[in-house]
Amino acid sequence: MSQSVDFETPENVQLSYRIAGLGSRFVAWFVDNIFVTLLLILLLIVFVAVAAAADLTLGRWLEDLLESSLEGEDDPQQVGNQVGMIVIGIWMLIWGLGSFVYYFLAELMMGGQTPGKKMADIRVVKSDGFSLDPASIFIRNIFRPVDQFPLFWLVPLLSPNSKRFGDMVGGTIVVESGEQKISPMRTQLLNRERDEVEFRFSASALDRLSAEQVTTLEQFCERMQKLSAARREMLLQKMIPPLVQSLDVEEPDPSRYEAFLLDLMTAEYRRQERRLG
Repeated sequence: MSQSVDFETPENVQLSYRIAGLGSRFVAWFVDNIFVTLLLILLLIVFVAVAAAADLTLGRWLEDLLESSLEGEDDPQQVGNQVGMIVIGIWMLIWGLGSFVYYFLAELMMGGQTPGKKMADIRVVKSDGFSLDPASIFIRNIFRPVDQFPLFWLVPLLSPNSKRFGDMVGGTIVVESGEQKISPMRTQLLNRERDEVEFRFSASALDRLSAEQVTTLEQFCERMQKLSAARREMLLQKMIPPLVQSLDVEEPDPSRYEAFLLDLMTAEYRRQERRLG
């Protein structure tokens, strides 16, 4: 059975995610490593081609490096071992930097996913309910070389919510991304008649909605009718005023908060539909 984690967002909405299984995380890691390897090989080919076109080689640089490192060594076997260690060290440095850049940029630009995570239908989120930020992505990936030591593979098995060291320090967690799909609510709002919509929103106001806000609001809309009237009203009282301020629109009467929220999501869904053509 999949483990779940619950937390309350800054918008005072209770969210529930299923923790990504270690199997799906391994599949994502394996696929991403294939991508990293292919990208590094491609970059190496491009680099060699550019160097050849410019009549440059790495030979002189390597020769100078080896001469300075192996000065005074007469044993051919010892020299060979040290040459091998230098080459391996250079490759590990290139691999580590390439892997960090790949994971950091992918998770930053794909909303907590990488190509491998997308294939495995998992994503990285903040474990406290706040939006995933560049600092958290940077920190969790700085620790990736440490987490890849075989001894530390046991950490996700033993830690709460299957966190690795990078997740613990960065305050992140890997979850199943399918949990965020709320198609029934989307379908219901898209099928509303024009005269059912009371509040109108400009494109500039909708542009101020982040992807994380949209996810939070649609999950609340999905669960809203399951809440008691008192609980629903209390959450709307906390959510709508800061939302109105961030959108820079006129605040509705408190009795119309629910209609305001549904109309906002209707406008956002319709904008997404238009963008999809």
